[in-house]
Amino acid sequence: MQKTLISTLVGLALLSAGAVNARSIPVDIAKLHQIKASSSPVERQYDGRVSLEFTKPVGRFQEGEAKELVAALSRVSSVPLTFERVLMKRFVVVKVGGARNDSDVLSAVGRLAGSPGVLAVKPNRYVSSSSVSSFQNPGWRSQYEFYSRTQDYSGNAFVHNPRILELTNFFETFNFNDSRLSLVDSFFTDVENLRQSVYVQKQTILDGQYSSTLVDRGTSDAHGLNMAAYLKGQPNANYGTVGMGYSTLPLLAISVFDPATNRTTDFDVAEGILYSMNLHSSADTNPNPNPAKVINLSLGASGFACSDSAVYQAAIDAVTNAGGIVVAAAGNDGRSSLNIPANCDNVVSVGAVGFSGYLASFSNYSPNLSVSAISSTNGSNPGEGSGFIYTTGVPGGFGGPETGVETVAGTSIAAPYISLLLTYAKAVNPALTFNEALALLKRNSDAFRQEDPKCAGTSSCGGIINPVSFVQEVSGANLLSFNAYAASGGTPPVVEEPPPSTEPPSSGGTNMDPVTVAISGSASNPTSVQVFQGGSPVTITSVQTTESSIVLDFDLVGMFEVRFTATPNSNASGISPSATAQYSFTVDTTTQPATVGQVTRLDDPTTEADDNQVPAPGASASSGGGGGGGGSMSLFGLLGLGVLVGLMKRKQANVIR
Repeated sequence: MQKTLISTLVGLALLSAGAVNARSIPVDIAKLHQIKASSSPVERQYDGRVSLEFTKPVGRFQEGEAKELVAALSRVSSVPLTFERVLMKRFVVVKVGGARNDSDVLSAVGRLAGSPGVLAVKPNRYVSSSSVSSFQNPGWRSQYEFYSRTQDYSGNAFVHNPRILELTNFFETFNFNDSRLSLVDSFFTDVENLRQSVYVQKQTILDGQYSSTLVDRGTSDAHGLNMAAYLKGQPNANYGTVGMGYSTLPLLAISVFDPATNRTTDFDVAEGILYSMNLHSSADTNPNPNPAKVINLSLGASGFACSDSAVYQAAIDAVTNAGGIVVAAAGNDGRSSLNIPANCDNVVSVGAVGFSGYLASFSNYSPNLSVSAISSTNGSNPGEGSGFIYTTGVPGGFGGPETGVETVAGTSIAAPYISLLLTYAKAVNPALTFNEALALLKRNSDAFRQEDPKCAGTSSCGGIINPVSFVQEVSGANLLSFNAYAASGGTPPVVEEPPPSTEPPSSGGTNMDPVTVAISGSASNPTSVQVFQGGSPVTITSVQTTESSIVLDFDLVGMFEVRFTATPNSNASGISPSATAQYSFTVDTTTQPATVGQVTRLDDPTTEADDNQVPAPGASASSGGGGGGGGSMSLFGLLGLGVLVGLMKRKQANVIR
């Protein structure tokens, strides 16, 4: 049976390589131009918007000051800028005027990064999802017929069995409570076996604008539907496939793709990540009443590392610090590096594996890969085998059948499998942290076969998730005993109200567990950590720091503010590599697990040692200049000095090149 499995994730050179180090990172315009020039055919990688961080923190802006700073920066740099909005109460989003192509955008980025008063500037890149392929076959019968086999279509024995039929049976009576899973993806087209009313929460986010109506794209690519139906497809005699968590999984559908282009941007993906846990800037006026515990990102782009993005790591840090878990597809380029955002800190990165136990030929891999899960494969590599994962698509999508049955290849479909398991683990143990979840996955992963040319063992690619041992460790249940479908001859499930769970979730921890706070989206190398309660310093059991995190061991219950000094993430040429700034976040240990607020920068970066002392809450945090308004005057003073340089260069800088 010949199938075409489209397994190449549309590569968009998104973001850089490695976590932010404790130094300023210059804008490598030559590298960006080189990567763009090597792509063919030419397709815009940037949408013409950039994010700005000024040396003065947004939290100290007066009303209307962001627009004034943008106007002043536009005059100084001779780059036409239009203010759009403030993102995450930190990034100022602006539109670059007259940017006809990516070279214009990159030129503007370089000039803005060299302007005084700017801490960081990053372009907003396009992001794409992977594609799928279709073939005609009845849905549930196809699922049962293949998932219950012992060998694939190439005659290779099932070395890796994902136990999809057993998981479908197991989750029928499981009570997820408020452990919800969010899919941040493209289009969740309304189809016969997965109506949009099934989702516990739905939201469309385009260019920072929110709508509770999910947009469709007709019979075109509905990647979000493919992912959702794999997890939540409803039993239906005439259409589609059945999802593993069809009866009980609380699923959020967050669409961030533009129906006109079938692409999204890193800004909107970040907004979707934050909205999933009700951490977005407009949560006060447009709240998400059903926040998720796990967020799935079956999207991304290749060529850069997370530190080239202004917003991904900051959004992921916010989710991690709030107790959530982010899962991302590794990418479908077959390369030995992970796509963005899978290569960010505090992300469960997921590769794809075939039923034969070999890494899929298209799957990206790396020593930093967290885990791999099942995908369709087409036997293009020796030993890979031919096997299929089934889901639902739109009628006639990709020239496929009106029954809506599709096969899916890619790390895109591997990621939701892991996200489902982690949503289950969070239901059993609500206090499960990212680090604990990662360790849980690794303990319950099998090694790749020694014959695998890329991933022999586990050191090169993590391992292959073993769902039987995973479920056993999480709740003590024997997954193999849930064989109503695996041994029944393929009778499909019947829609009925599931009974309540007989095993209530355990607490899984105490409020006094150490609190790990990720800061790599904001700064690095934290020092001088102090804890305050009610404005007064308090002593806690212990404080430990790494380059990218702070670990706090509390023996007190209450609301605390934590302040520290660190090196800000910067790509501005005017910021010294030795510059530091003051930061703050809150910790509420009355909740389980503890609730961590957003990491906020309090003052301008400075290299003055005397300014590195952490002020008590309520004390002035301005650097230099004296007085509470020093930050604002200092910035405009610098911009004023820069006007002279801008005027001298105006003839050469009237047009963005």
